[in-house]
Formats: sequence, C-alpha cells, structure tokens
Amino acid sequence: MTQLAPYPDLDIVSQRVARRDMESQLAAGKLDFAIDVLLPVSEHTGHQWLHQDPLVVLARKDHSWVTMAPTETSGELSAERYLEAYLQAQHVLVSSRATGSGVEDFELSRLELQRDIRLRCQHYFAACRVVANTGATAAGECSFVLAQSLRTRTSAGVVPPKTDR
Repeated sequence: MTQLAPYPDLDIVSQRVARRDMESQLAAGKLDFAIDVLLPVSEHTGHQWLHQDPLVVLARKDHSWVTMAPTETSGELSAERYLEAYLQAQHVLVSSRATGSGVEDFELSRLELQRDIRLRCQHYFAACRVVANTGATAAGECSFVLAQSLRTRTSAGVVPPKTDR
C-alpha cells in the first residue's frame, strides 16, 4: 500500500469477473486490468506473467504415497513411480470456481492423464483439513510458505512433486 501513496486519486477495487466476460470488459474500459491464472487470450488483449508459485502436494504425513520407499539405485523415488502413486490417490481440487478443471488437471491432461477428484473446495485451508483427516491429497500452485503455514495447523505434509516428465 505504501507504493500507492504517490497516487492519492488511484483506487484499486477487487471484484469477481467471469472469465468469459473478462476480455470484453477490458475492451469496453469497464476494467483497467485483470489478474488471473495464465490462460489463452486473443491477440488484442495484452498479458504479462506476474508470478509463478511452485506446485506442491498436500498429503497426510503418514500417507503411503508420502512415505513410499525410495528406489534402491537413485536413493529417491523415480518420477514415474511418484506420478503413478500420485494418480492412484484420491484428490481434493481447490478452486474458487464451481466447475472446470484446475491448473494441475490441465497439465495432467496434456500428458493424457487424469486424477480421481473426490472433493472440490474453495480454499486451501479447507483442503488441508480434509487432507489431514483422510487419505486424500490436494495439489496446486500455492507458495511453499502458504503450504508450510497450513501444515503447522494440521497434520498435513507438504511434498514438492517430481517434475522429470
């Protein structure tokens, strides 16, 4: 907020806008800018990558997927076995939208893979509570700091995924 001090007449308002309406509202001047996940837009809409959080997976600390033994040759779990075990788990999808895929599901679909989504919720706090008390996992682009702070409130563990694939 201190960066806004030189601009006393500038007001920033956060509001929910349907993605299907975002470009038309920008073009009509109803919005000056929008911040969203990186999605395809028309060539008439300028866009810029602002930030990328690492992908993390939340799972109960004693979940078999988290505690899987490393491979004998490399000393760690291979990316292929890791992904196979991840896909066998039940998942919680965290999204503010009522329908549609998550970012992680979009990436999995590019590999022709799919995960078993058993619950959809709007907040990582709720997902973390579910994960801590069930065998489900949750994944998403959230900062490691957020995931770590959630972990301190529950018995969920944070696992950075293998990305060799």
